[in-house]
Amino acid sequence: MEIDLVKYLGDLLLHQNDELLIKLRIGDGLDKSKVDEICAVLSQLAIEWENDEKISKEAVDYFIQIDPIMNATLESIFRETASRNLNTIKN
Repeated sequence: MEIDLVKYLGDLLLHQNDELLIKLRIGDGLDKSKVDEICAVLSQLAIEWENDEKISKEAVDYFIQIDPIMNATLESIFRETASRNLNTIKN
């Protein structure tokens, strides 16, 4: 039986008890193993979609949900790193 990778991606992002996006939204941190699993699924999807002219609406919806949360997370990490670096320079 072939796995529906788009559905599995949705499960990883939103529908499991330890879904990545919900944890990021509430500031509960980043689960590296979950991120690695999501990256593996995205890599597989990239291979599947390589010669396609379009991807499913369901996949697009997940990407729309991922983007603002990941950008906010990256911005937060950048601010924390910059603050630590500034404190190190001051001391």
